[in-house]
Amino acid sequence: MAIPPSITSGVDAVWVDAETVDVFGDAVTSATHSLVYYFRLNTQSEGVTATAVAYNSGWKTTLTAAVSGSMLADPNWFFQAVLTKISDSTVQEYSRGQIEVRPSLAYAGTPGAFDGRTQAQKDLDAVKAASRSIVSGGAVSEYKIGSRNLKRYDL
Repeated sequence: MAIPPSITSGVDAVWVDAETVDVFGDAVTSATHSLVYYFRLNTQSEGVTATAVAYNSGWKTTLTAAVSGSMLADPNWFFQAVLTKISDSTVQEYSRGQIEVRPSLAYAGTPGAFDGRTQAQKDLDAVKAASRSIVSGGAVSEYKIGSRNLKRYDL
């Protein structure tokens, strides 16, 4: 198992990375290397770090509920996993990618409205609504009150 494609804000996220080999064919294990995940978002001051612990010959990483709860719900988080060799502090990239942080559905008291659609789905729905409005004659491209002209959009 490796890092999941998405996590939920305010919930523990746990994953396991297996031992591997480096470009020279040397073993890369939890006995020889430490593993750290860095998460960043294109927002000022948004970043978290998760340090893996030894798990068999690989690593187990836990992003605690407190840490994931501090992450903004956004599909555009990026991560980088970095291995550091224990014997000489050599650093190498283990993996890199993108991860979605989904909003928590937990609430206290009376729940408010929740729209779980992605931004892409919201945009698509808005385009569909605009198209329906134009087709049904609900959109006007120009009008003139003096001589009473009206011109509708032609889809």
